[in-house]
Amino acid sequence: MRVLLMGVVGLVAGFLVGLVVDQVVGVVSVLAFDRPVGIRGLPIVLALVFCAGGLVLGSRSRSS
Repeated sequence: MRVLLMGVVGLVAGFLVGLVVDQVVGVVSVLAFDRPVGIRGLPIVLALVFCAGGLVLGSRSRSS
């Protein structure tokens, strides 16, 4: 149950972090280049990465 919870928390946290990072990149690119530049799919990719990390940490803490 704990591993599943860590995976869901990783998905949500990764998606939110991806949205924030994407917005920061957009703002910086507008200030630097006078046009918006974004990283397409960044929230989804970070959500999957954070989910995998959460699953690894959840299973690691359970086996110790």
